[in-house]
Amino acid sequence: MKKVTIKNRSNGFVGYYIPEINLRRSFGPYESKEINAEEIQKVVYQSGGQELVDAYFIIEDKELATIVSPEVSEEPEYWMDKDDIIKMLVESSQDEFLDFLDFCPQGALETVKDLAVSLPISDMNKMKAIQAKTGMNVYNAIQNKDEEVEKTSNKTTRRVQQPVEVTPPKYRRVEK
Repeated sequence: MKKVTIKNRSNGFVGYYIPEINLRRSFGPYESKEINAEEIQKVVYQSGGQELVDAYFIIEDKELATIVSPEVSEEPEYWMDKDDIIKMLVESSQDEFLDFLDFCPQGALETVKDLAVSLPISDMNKMKAIQAKTGMNVYNAIQNKDEEVEKTSNKTTRRVQQPVEVTPPKYRRVEK
């Protein structure tokens, strides 16, 4: 049994269930796991398994990736992880970015939406391209995030803390 590394490319949890071997496996955001090559082939045979593997997983063994996802694994966008997507958002030209958006898997698109707000990106053309592809308005999302940060930071607190004096309780002793 050959072990391969499978990586969740998205910012959400991804999981699958193989009833034949009673196996349930879940991947956290950007998590990698070593699994048997046979297991990933069984995932592909499950209902929705092919779409799950194509959109949300990076199979780091090129030979297995071409067997399991031949059309998807030929595209360079298939092999891009979070760090590569950050470089694409920050450093790429507009044409490179548009090609990336056109050919990247769904999990990579979700990562783009998340990173565009959390970095945040400042290129309006890339913001418009993301909105055209996903329907998400990045500019408004960045503004909403900034407003939330301002609301949490506007709580007034004392700059000088007064020490609290604790006095022991006064008890009366009653004798009978």
